Amino acid sequence: MAFHPSLLEPILSFIIVLGYHVWLVYSVIAAPESTVIGLTRNARRKWCYVIAQKKDGVLCVQTLRNWLMASSLLATVSVSLVVGLAAFMGQRSRMSAFPETDDGVRVKWKIIILMSCFASSFFCFTQSMRYFIHVGFFATAAFALPPQFPPYNPLTHGPVSLPNANGDSAYSEANGNGVAVEEGEDSLSRDVRTLASLLNLGGLFHTLGLRGFYLTFPVILWLFGQWLLLASTIVLVMVLVMLDVNFAFFYGRRGRIRI
Repeated sequence: MAFHPSLLEPILSFIIVLGYHVWLVYSVIAAPESTVIGLTRNARRKWCYVIAQKKDGVLCVQTLRNWLMASSLLATVSVSLVVGLAAFMGQRSRMSAFPETDDGVRVKWKIIILMSCFASSFFCFTQSMRYFIHVGFFATAAFALPPQFPPYNPLTHGPVSLPNANGDSAYSEANGNGVAVEEGEDSLSRDVRTLASLLNLGGLFHTLGLRGFYLTFPVILWLFGQWLLLASTIVLVMVLVMLDVNFAFFYGRRGRIRI
């Protein structure tokens, strides 16, 4: 099967986008402070500890509400565009607007790729809302209790009793709540780490949903020409570099960071 010249620009565009995001993932893992994604992950983790210290579940829910509204709006837009494009393709196919020629087949595949981008964004935004809802329940349930409160056992409908080094219950009755302070603090620390993990997962899916939206711009321009796809992909990657990279980290000085 011979290589078709019209596939050169799409393949180059795919390699550019894939290569950039592979480098971005490596940077987030190896040097988190060099990327805005790494900085925001650390900021969300610190925010969870602040919420845990203040025991303010209302503040947590109010903060998550704005993120939920944004994800809900973008998910609605995504699924509406998918349905609209599907209806458009069905109508144009009945009118024979897409002839069974090479050009007609290419236009169909371009619209299918565009629909896939919006569908992927919809999935990511819904997962983002799912994790934010979990964070709201988890924060209000875990941080409303005092730090010395023992973990809840759903099987016995009571506190978990863990043996210590002496074989006795880890939660003594020395204090007013009948539990050991050290074990309660360890439980709270685990709760904070779990909360931070859930919150960062929600933020990750929100970021992936936005990336799906960003990728639709080169695909839309692809409908008007092959070179427009390649040019818009290069411009998109340049814009993403400005948004994703913490240049203050590389230059060794403090500066304003675009988030």
